[in-house]
Amino acid sequence: MKYGPLHANDSHQDDDYCHDNDVASLSNVTMTTSDVSLSSSLKSAISSSLHSSSCIEDGGKSSSELDRRIKNEYTNFLLMSCLFSLNHGAVIAVLVLILADSGDVGVYQNAIVSVAFAFSSMFISTYITSTLGSKQALCLGLCMYTIFVICSCMQHLFRGYIAIVSNSSAIVGALVAGIGGGILWTSEGVYFAQASKSYSVLTGEDVSLNTSYFANIFAFIFLVGEILLKAMSTMFVTWLNFKQIWLYSIYAIVCILSSLSMFIVIDYSERTPNTRSISQSGCGEKALGSMLLFQSDAKMKYMVLMPTAFGMTSAFLNTFVGGHVIPAALSPDNDESLSIEYLVGAMSASAAASASLVNFLLATTRLSEVKMENLMVVGALSYATIPFIFLIVPRFSEWNLPMILCVYVIMGVGRAMYEGPLQSAFALFFPEAKQKEGAFANKALSYGVGSAVGFLLNIYLRCSDEGPYCIRYNNNSLHYVLPLEVVLIIFACLGFAGFWVAHIMQRSCQRLQLCTEDEDEIVVTDFEGTLLEEEVEKDYSLEC
Repeated sequence: MKYGPLHANDSHQDDDYCHDNDVASLSNVTMTTSDVSLSSSLKSAISSSLHSSSCIEDGGKSSSELDRRIKNEYTNFLLMSCLFSLNHGAVIAVLVLILADSGDVGVYQNAIVSVAFAFSSMFISTYITSTLGSKQALCLGLCMYTIFVICSCMQHLFRGYIAIVSNSSAIVGALVAGIGGGILWTSEGVYFAQASKSYSVLTGEDVSLNTSYFANIFAFIFLVGEILLKAMSTMFVTWLNFKQIWLYSIYAIVCILSSLSMFIVIDYSERTPNTRSISQSGCGEKALGSMLLFQSDAKMKYMVLMPTAFGMTSAFLNTFVGGHVIPAALSPDNDESLSIEYLVGAMSASAAASASLVNFLLATTRLSEVKMENLMVVGALSYATIPFIFLIVPRFSEWNLPMILCVYVIMGVGRAMYEGPLQSAFALFFPEAKQKEGAFANKALSYGVGSAVGFLLNIYLRCSDEGPYCIRYNNNSLHYVLPLEVVLIIFACLGFAGFWVAHIMQRSCQRLQLCTEDEDEIVVTDFEGTLLEEEVEKDYSLEC
């Protein structure tokens, strides 16, 4: 039985197993093409000797043992994805409830989360992930998300009774969620890269295809969990007449259980304790890992534009569309069965549903063969289309349910590109162990910065005379949305251009490396690590 997108021939499974043991026997040796150049005969002798000795030693191992190891790796990744999905889905559902239920307080909370998220990604996440390892950092991030949900319970419980407790809970919860989010998404990216590479080593399959497959499978599970937990709020409050405090409590329980369960997943740092990327570095280098990579690797300067565009568009959708367009255009006054929370939750769930469907198709159909750079075109077009529609139709009174649903579906397509193909691009463009924390921290940081800018522009761009682009929000304040919409379109275009530049640079680096390598050289690395064959080397070519 096989568990991945591609599979090696059955007749070669025993050879693959022996090859894996060759890799394990060399796990403490680190050699690069610049360090050692072996003659072809010597390389052949070493490989042959290691292969035969390991096969003799492990002659009792059968292909079923290899299948079991492959199944365990795949099942572990699915478990991690499900637990992450439950925890994060509960947090997103709570954020949506806060936006709909708390007015300006909810907007400020989301802004605090975004700013703290950016700060954590810049100064904290790489240090925590490299020090604790990806699994322990992942668990810490989920626990911090759980604290946020508990604080949201207190915020809702004491609202109208003890204002200082309610407001303090809102601020503390938002800060903890932002810091935890930076740690969580950095460690998740590193764990994802480690899992996909470990799986590829076991199966002998193409690393880039497995990375893309794992990214889309994770995104699909992640988004399905978000849909279910958002739908829970709609169903429980609207149909079952649950009090909101009960709903907050259910989300808190989900977060607690998923956080504790995450401790049982495979710890790749424990499995290979000598390969933490910057574990021997000083505290300053660890803390500034994302900034050091941004400064030293030219590709990163262009890669961060796409997550920034996605973050700004997400903030626009959550704050402007969810907070003001839906309440004004889809007033529930004439239908007592509807509520603002129901409408916002349903629209948000539709975006997640369309994203999960796209990721599922990318993982399981021939759409997986579409080139990554072409998928990024789709993402950039999605981010630009949403503000462009509001440029054409600026007045709330002109909007209706099908139009708003269309906007959320478009955002879902753009989100699918962010969660799947862009995730795998960061893993493939920055494959070295020492790069991973910094790469995914920069991805999280740029998203956080974009989200914070989007929230703040939505709050502080004011105007005095109501008009097509001077919109009266539901709190009666006037906001000038034209500059925000133009900025979103510009950043969507920059994100598209930036990814293509980074892609061209990556391919140039690959060609340069292949041209300068001596055909008799051999590459040996530790864990992440194996004797890299030429085809795999192409996927994991390092910086120029």
